[in-house]
Amino acid sequence: LRKMFKEACKKSRERRRQGFLDLFCGDQGISKSITRHGFGVVSIDINLDSRLDLARKDIQNLLLGWIRSGCVIGVWLATPGTTWCQARHGPVNSSWGPLRDSQHLFGLPDLKVHDRLKVKQGNQTALFTCKVIHACKQNSIPCILENPSSSMMWQIPFLVRLCSLSCSRCVHCDFCQFGAKWRKRTRVQGWFVQDCSLMNQCRQGRRSEERRVGKECRSRW
Repeated sequence: LRKMFKEACKKSRERRRQGFLDLFCGDQGISKSITRHGFGVVSIDINLDSRLDLARKDIQNLLLGWIRSGCVIGVWLATPGTTWCQARHGPVNSSWGPLRDSQHLFGLPDLKVHDRLKVKQGNQTALFTCKVIHACKQNSIPCILENPSSSMMWQIPFLVRLCSLSCSRCVHCDFCQFGAKWRKRTRVQGWFVQDCSLMNQCRQGRRSEERRVGKECRSRW
Protein backbone atom coordinates (compact mmCIF):
# COMPACT_ATOMS: atom_id res chain seq x y z
CA LEU A 1 0.00 0.00 0.00
CA ARG A 2 2.83 2.41 0.76
CA LYS A 3 4.29 1.73 -2.67
CA MET A 4 0.87 2.27 -4.26
CA PHE A 5 0.54 5.60 -2.47
CA LYS A 6 3.98 6.79 -3.63
CA GLU A 7 3.21 5.81 -7.23
CA ALA A 8 -0.15 7.60 -7.08
CA CYS A 9 1.51 10.79 -5.87
CA LYS A 10 4.11 10.59 -8.66
CA LYS A 11 1.37 10.38 -11.29
CA SER A 12 -0.59 13.26 -9.78
CA ARG A 13 -0.66 16.66 -11.49
CA GLU A 14 -2.32 18.20 -8.42
CA ARG A 15 -1.34 18.00 -4.73
CA ARG A 16 1.79 15.98 -5.38
CA ARG A 17 2.19 15.02 -1.72
CA GLN A 18 -1.42 13.98 -1.18
CA GLY A 19 -3.53 11.16 -2.55
CA PHE A 20 -7.21 10.27 -2.86
CA LEU A 21 -8.48 7.01 -1.33
CA ASP A 22 -11.06 4.99 -3.27
CA LEU A 23 -12.07 2.31 -0.75
CA PHE A 24 -14.09 -0.76 -1.79
CA CYS A 25 -13.47 0.59 -5.29
CA GLY A 26 -15.05 -2.21 -7.34
CA ASP A 27 -14.41 -1.55 -11.04
CA GLN A 28 -12.53 1.67 -10.14
CA GLY A 29 -15.04 3.99 -11.82
CA ILE A 30 -14.51 6.69 -9.20
CA SER A 31 -10.73 6.22 -9.34
CA LYS A 32 -10.68 6.78 -13.11
CA SER A 33 -12.77 9.92 -12.80
CA ILE A 34 -10.57 11.41 -10.06
CA THR A 35 -7.44 10.51 -12.03
CA ARG A 36 -8.76 12.35 -15.08
CA HIS A 37 -8.96 15.46 -12.90
CA GLY A 38 -5.24 15.21 -12.19
CA PHE A 39 -5.19 13.70 -8.70
CA GLY A 40 -3.33 10.63 -7.53
CA VAL A 41 -5.63 7.81 -6.42
CA VAL A 42 -5.07 4.68 -4.35
CA SER A 43 -7.73 2.11 -5.29
CA ILE A 44 -8.31 -0.57 -2.67
CA ASP A 45 -10.55 -3.62 -2.98
CA ILE A 46 -10.09 -7.29 -2.14
CA ASN A 47 -11.24 -8.14 -5.68
CA LEU A 48 -8.20 -6.33 -7.08
CA ASP A 49 -5.76 -8.17 -4.81
CA SER A 50 -6.47 -10.61 -1.98
CA ARG A 51 -3.96 -8.69 0.14
CA LEU A 52 -6.10 -5.54 -0.07
CA ASP A 53 -8.67 -6.78 2.43
CA LEU A 54 -10.16 -3.77 4.21
CA ALA A 55 -11.36 -6.03 7.04
CA ARG A 56 -7.71 -6.47 8.09
CA LYS A 57 -6.75 -4.43 11.15
CA ASP A 58 -3.24 -3.63 9.90
CA ILE A 59 -4.61 -2.13 6.68
CA GLN A 60 -7.30 -0.24 8.57
CA ASN A 61 -4.76 1.25 10.96
CA LEU A 62 -2.46 2.26 8.09
CA LEU A 63 -5.24 4.05 6.21
CA LEU A 64 -6.53 5.79 9.34
CA GLY A 65 -2.96 6.91 10.02
CA TRP A 66 -2.71 8.40 6.53
CA ILE A 67 -5.97 10.32 7.03
CA ARG A 68 -4.90 11.69 10.41
CA SER A 69 -1.45 12.68 9.10
CA GLY A 70 -2.88 14.97 6.41
CA CYS A 71 -1.57 13.11 3.35
CA VAL A 72 -5.09 12.23 2.12
CA ILE A 73 -7.00 14.77 0.05
CA GLY A 74 -10.34 12.94 -0.01
CA VAL A 75 -12.06 9.57 0.45
CA TRP A 76 -14.81 7.71 -1.41
CA LEU A 77 -16.36 4.66 0.29
CA ALA A 78 -18.56 2.14 -1.55
CA THR A 79 -18.81 -0.20 1.43
CA PRO A 80 -20.30 -3.61 0.52
CA GLY A 81 -23.93 -3.72 1.59
CA THR A 82 -24.83 -7.34 0.80
CA THR A 83 -25.50 -8.39 4.39
CA TRP A 84 -27.24 -5.05 5.13
CA CYS A 85 -29.83 -5.53 2.38
CA GLN A 86 -33.50 -5.48 3.37
CA ALA A 87 -34.54 -7.41 0.24
CA ARG A 88 -33.80 -10.81 1.80
CA HIS A 89 -37.33 -12.06 2.49
CA GLY A 90 -36.90 -15.82 2.73
CA PRO A 91 -37.13 -17.90 5.92
CA VAL A 92 -34.35 -17.33 8.45
CA ASN A 93 -31.30 -19.51 7.65
CA SER A 94 -32.49 -20.13 4.09
CA SER A 95 -30.27 -19.09 1.17
CA TRP A 96 -32.25 -15.83 0.87
CA GLY A 97 -33.27 -15.36 4.48
CA PRO A 98 -32.64 -12.15 6.47
CA LEU A 99 -29.35 -11.72 8.29
CA ARG A 100 -30.32 -8.62 10.31
CA ASP A 101 -33.34 -6.61 11.36
CA SER A 102 -33.90 -3.29 13.10
CA GLN A 103 -33.69 -4.93 16.54
CA HIS A 104 -30.58 -6.94 15.61
CA LEU A 105 -28.57 -4.59 13.40
CA PHE A 106 -25.34 -6.50 13.90
CA GLY A 107 -26.82 -9.92 13.15
CA LEU A 108 -29.79 -12.10 14.00
CA PRO A 109 -29.27 -14.70 16.73
CA ASP A 110 -28.87 -18.38 15.84
CA LEU A 111 -27.64 -17.86 12.29
CA LYS A 112 -25.79 -20.68 10.58
CA VAL A 113 -22.00 -20.62 10.74
CA HIS A 114 -21.46 -19.39 7.16
CA ASP A 115 -24.07 -16.64 7.65
CA ARG A 116 -22.43 -15.56 10.91
CA LEU A 117 -19.13 -15.22 9.07
CA LYS A 118 -20.78 -13.05 6.39
CA VAL A 119 -22.37 -10.86 9.05
CA LYS A 120 -19.08 -10.57 10.95
CA GLN A 121 -17.27 -9.34 7.85
CA GLY A 122 -20.11 -6.94 7.06
CA ASN A 123 -19.88 -5.56 10.60
CA GLN A 124 -16.12 -5.14 10.33
CA THR A 125 -16.25 -3.19 7.06
CA ALA A 126 -19.21 -1.05 8.21
CA LEU A 127 -17.55 -0.10 11.51
CA PHE A 128 -14.29 0.65 9.68
CA THR A 129 -16.30 2.89 7.37
CA CYS A 130 -17.58 4.82 10.39
CA LYS A 131 -14.02 5.19 11.70
CA VAL A 132 -12.84 6.54 8.34
CA ILE A 133 -15.67 9.09 8.22
CA HIS A 134 -14.99 10.13 11.82
CA ALA A 135 -11.26 10.57 11.08
CA CYS A 136 -12.10 12.64 7.99
CA LYS A 137 -14.51 14.75 10.06
CA GLN A 138 -11.83 15.41 12.68
CA ASN A 139 -9.39 16.52 9.97
CA SER A 140 -11.90 18.37 7.72
CA ILE A 141 -11.22 16.03 4.79
CA PRO A 142 -13.91 15.61 2.09
CA CYS A 143 -15.46 12.16 2.36
CA ILE A 144 -18.35 10.42 0.59
CA LEU A 145 -20.20 7.20 1.44
CA GLU A 146 -22.28 5.42 -1.20
CA ASN A 147 -24.81 2.70 -0.35
CA PRO A 148 -28.34 1.68 -1.37
CA SER A 149 -30.93 4.01 0.11
CA SER A 150 -32.69 1.09 1.80
CA SER A 151 -29.52 -0.37 3.34
CA MET A 152 -29.74 -1.05 7.08
CA MET A 153 -26.21 0.29 7.34
CA TRP A 154 -27.74 3.77 7.53
CA GLN A 155 -29.36 2.72 10.82
CA ILE A 156 -26.05 2.16 12.65
CA PRO A 157 -26.19 4.64 15.57
CA PHE A 158 -22.62 5.88 15.07
CA LEU A 159 -23.31 6.52 11.38
CA VAL A 160 -26.63 8.21 12.17
CA ARG A 161 -24.77 10.67 14.41
CA LEU A 162 -22.15 11.32 11.73
CA CYS A 163 -24.87 11.97 9.14
CA SER A 164 -26.52 14.51 11.44
CA LEU A 165 -23.42 16.74 11.59
CA SER A 166 -23.67 20.21 10.07
CA CYS A 167 -20.78 19.41 7.69
CA SER A 168 -22.75 16.52 6.17
CA ARG A 169 -25.26 16.51 3.35
CA CYS A 170 -27.19 13.79 1.55
CA VAL A 171 -28.55 13.17 -1.95
CA HIS A 172 -30.42 10.22 -3.46
CA CYS A 173 -29.91 9.15 -7.06
CA ASP A 174 -31.12 6.37 -9.36
CA PHE A 175 -28.70 4.38 -11.50
CA CYS A 176 -31.08 4.43 -14.48
CA GLN A 177 -30.40 8.17 -14.73
CA PHE A 178 -26.76 7.38 -15.52
CA GLY A 179 -27.35 4.70 -18.16
CA ALA A 180 -27.97 1.55 -16.11
CA LYS A 181 -30.81 -0.90 -16.93
CA TRP A 182 -32.05 -0.85 -13.35
CA ARG A 183 -33.09 1.87 -10.93
CA LYS A 184 -31.19 0.96 -7.73
CA ARG A 185 -31.91 4.05 -5.66
CA THR A 186 -28.66 5.00 -3.95
CA ARG A 187 -27.91 7.32 -1.09
CA VAL A 188 -24.74 9.39 -1.35
CA GLN A 189 -23.76 11.02 1.95
CA GLY A 190 -20.96 13.56 1.91
CA TRP A 191 -18.91 15.37 4.54
CA PHE A 192 -17.16 18.65 3.68
CA VAL A 193 -18.43 18.34 0.09
CA GLN A 194 -19.36 21.71 -1.37
CA ASP A 195 -21.44 20.62 -4.34
CA CYS A 196 -23.04 17.46 -5.67
CA SER A 197 -24.64 16.96 -9.11
CA LEU A 198 -25.77 13.38 -8.48
CA MET A 199 -29.36 14.06 -7.41
CA ASN A 200 -31.04 12.52 -10.45
CA GLN A 201 -34.05 10.39 -9.61
CA CYS A 202 -36.46 8.42 -11.72
CA ARG A 203 -40.03 9.62 -11.10
CA GLN A 204 -41.78 6.69 -12.77
CA GLY A 205 -42.29 2.97 -12.41
CA ARG A 206 -42.28 0.31 -9.72
CA ARG A 207 -39.80 -2.42 -8.97
CA SER A 208 -41.45 -4.85 -11.37
CA GLU A 209 -41.05 -2.24 -14.14
CA GLU A 210 -37.50 -1.14 -13.43
CA ARG A 211 -36.03 -2.44 -16.68
CA ARG A 212 -38.68 -0.68 -18.79
CA VAL A 213 -38.42 2.52 -16.80
CA GLY A 214 -34.63 2.46 -17.00
CA LYS A 215 -34.86 2.38 -20.79
CA GLU A 216 -37.23 5.35 -20.81
CA CYS A 217 -35.03 7.30 -18.43
CA ARG A 218 -31.94 6.70 -20.53
CA SER A 219 -33.70 7.95 -23.67
CA ARG A 220 -34.70 11.15 -21.85
CA TRP A 221 -31.21 11.57 -20.42
